[in-house]
This record gives sequence, structure tokens and C-alpha cells, in this order.
Amino acid sequence: MSNNKRKNTNKQSAYKPKTAGFNAKSGNKTISATASSNNGEKKVEATVSKNGSTIKQTTITTKNAEGSAHHTNQNSASHSHDFTETKSASHINKPHYTKNWSWWLICLVLGALAIGGIARLLGGNMDHFNAHILPPGVVPRWVFGLAWPILYTMLGISAFLVFFSPNQLDKTRRGDIIWFSLNLLLNMLWPLLFYRLDLLIVSCVLIGLIVITAIITNYRFYYRNLAAGILYSFYTAWLCYALYLNLAIALLNA
Repeated sequence: MSNNKRKNTNKQSAYKPKTAGFNAKSGNKTISATASSNNGEKKVEATVSKNGSTIKQTTITTKNAEGSAHHTNQNSASHSHDFTETKSASHINKPHYTKNWSWWLICLVLGALAIGGIARLLGGNMDHFNAHILPPGVVPRWVFGLAWPILYTMLGISAFLVFFSPNQLDKTRRGDIIWFSLNLLLNMLWPLLFYRLDLLIVSCVLIGLIVITAIITNYRFYYRNLAAGILYSFYTAWLCYALYLNLAIALLNA
């Protein structure tokens, strides 16, 4: 009797509930699992969450056959709940105006051209430019009139590709719009200082700031959309050429 009691107590102690768990993180996904064992029955609960939202939850229960090693019952209960259909866990904001994308493209291109037109009106004629001692490498006057409308059109297209890119977040889109608008605002004021007021030193400092904001915007655009970054790079290269002209004219006519 004492031996039987000892065997029963050993069996009961062997079936004490045991619980273990772990958490793992990969990128923006968090996987947590909890395993418990009680009276020969094993229960595993796994939860997958993304950005704090549960996207999949699985519970698996297995039983061990008596007199054999740990054997998994193929007909054990398994319950899986997928929450992806009811709640989106994606961190990417898709474009909000997919149906009217052509109107947004036209508006952005026309808006960029309108800013170029305002800059042209503020700059007036190019009499001061022709009266200065010009450095080598100056293109003919008609090239300026042809290059800027093309560049502003490319700016509008690149802005559309970036603002409605599927790789955008609300925060990053807001930052891209701010840098893009700041660059255009500074660029609109430069002809007023250089052409109309003939302030060569001040305009040289201003166009230096324009080039810096253009490089930052170009990097952000390139990161969002390759085609937009390439289109914007032509504008950045032209600004570097304008910086050379402004600085050379300021030094030659000091």
C-alpha cells in the first residue's frame, strides 16, 4: 500500500501545471507565445501583433497518450482567429484620391507653373543681367525662358508622384509638402533680388539656401519614389548652375 501511495503521489506531482512563455520581435511585428501543461494536456497560445494591433491569434491543444512518449494527437482542437479582414494593421497609407488622380496631377503642374509665372513677374526684364560682366559658360537668354517652364512642369509631376506614393505616411507626406513649398517660395523671391533689385550678394546667399532646401527635398523625393527623385534632380542641377552664375557675377562685378 505504501508503494502504491508513493506511485500515485509521484504521478500527481508529475502533472502539476507548468507554464512558460516568450516574446519575440521582428521589425514591426511582435510574436508572443504561452505554453502550459496540465494532467497530460498541453496548450499553446500564440499571438501575432503588428504596430500594437493583433492580426492573428492561434490556440493549439494536444494530449499525450498513456504509456507512450509525448505524442501529438492529430485531431486535437485548434482554433485560429484572423483579424486582418476586420481591422487593418498596415502602416502604409494608400493614396486617398485614386479615382481623381488626373485632376490632382493637373493641379500640381499648373500650381508649379503659376509660381514660376509669379517669379517671372517679380524679376521683370533681364537688363541688369546683360549689363554685368558675365562669367564663362553663360547660356543664351532664350534658354532661360525655355528651361524654367519645363523644370516647373517636372516639379509638378514629381510632387504628384511623391504626395500620392503608397510608401507615404501622414507624417512624412506633411514633411515632404513643407520642404517642397519652402523651396518654391524661396525660388520665387530670388528673381526679385537678382534681376529687379540687382542685389547680387543678397541674392547669392538666398540661392545658396534654395540649393540646400532643393537637395534635402530631392533626397526625400528620391526615397519615396525613384522617378520623382530623378525628375527633381534636373531642377536641383539647374539651381546649382544658377548658383554658379550668381556667385561669379557677384565676384566679377563687386
